[in-house]
Amino acid sequence: MIRWTVAYAFLMAMLVAPLAQATLVVDMDLPTLSREATHIVHADVLGSSTLEKNGQFRTEVQLRIRKKMKGTRPLPEGSLLTIELPGGTVGELSQMVPGTPQIRAGDEVVLFLWQRNATTRPRILGLAQGAWRVERNGDRPTAHRDRRGIGLVNPTTHAIEQHATPSAMDRIELNDLLKHIREQLTTDPILQ
Repeated sequence: MIRWTVAYAFLMAMLVAPLAQATLVVDMDLPTLSREATHIVHADVLGSSTLEKNGQFRTEVQLRIRKKMKGTRPLPEGSLLTIELPGGTVGELSQMVPGTPQIRAGDEVVLFLWQRNATTRPRILGLAQGAWRVERNGDRPTAHRDRRGIGLVNPTTHAIEQHATPSAMDRIELNDLLKHIREQLTTDPILQ
């Protein structure tokens, strides 16, 4: 009996272990991201700094707006916007939240943002699901999002449908991504 209990415990540990390093988030496709975001921006990352408050690390990321695609806040081309990410590094200490997108100074990004109210900083919606990094290699720039570190929860069944693996990158041509966003914003009756 003890042998079966140990075997069962080992089996359960093997099944749950991949989720131990993951953050669970609701799986969001492009229409959902477009609908739920309070702001959608195409921007350049200028830099970042991490602050610690009550033992919690938060990284503030400064963006220069290329184009605002959604949002009530006035953000003309060239304006600055600061967003907030969970975790970061202060001195020798780091706090990491699996699934937080890794964006750095010099990156070009398309971000789906969510802002609770006018007094809070916008955050990336759905963690890595809402952050697309642009690569300009040749004449057809691409955008990709890296969903490693997140477990995706089905919004209907609430089941964990997949754990994003190290190869869980979505890639699309930048013009197609921007076109999908524009189409979603103009055809979704909820967004009108």
